[in-house]
Amino acid sequence: MSLSDHLDRIQQICRQAAHQQNWSLENIFCSGLLALKEHRAEYDTIIDDKNPFYKEFTSCSQQDALGVDELFCMFECIVIFIRMRQMAKPHTALSATEQEVLEYFETSDEWLDSDDTLVSQWYWKHLPEKCRSH
Repeated sequence: MSLSDHLDRIQQICRQAAHQQNWSLENIFCSGLLALKEHRAEYDTIIDDKNPFYKEFTSCSQQDALGVDELFCMFECIVIFIRMRQMAKPHTALSATEQEVLEYFETSDEWLDSDDTLVSQWYWKHLPEKCRSH
């Protein structure tokens, strides 16, 4: 299944989770999810089931309820997907919404380029290196 096959279900369960949780990332998360939906065809061409973030993101669509930890993890996946689009199409400008999501990620103290987390390693090191090698 492509990423876009999961987006409507994910949007539905995230909307439900946001009503049940007091979650500070709700607005930026929703913006990122809408950006994925807006550019779904392009995201489907660059994200596949071999990507660990795809696996994490789509596994959440199979759940009936999400907590703050799952929503946070899904936000990180959205960030990586947008970064992948940015790296795959360096001469194509991201939408204002996509840029806003990446700016939030980059300026937040939550994620640093020196972090040893998978999301930080992919964002600041793996994806740019992969882009340079192609």
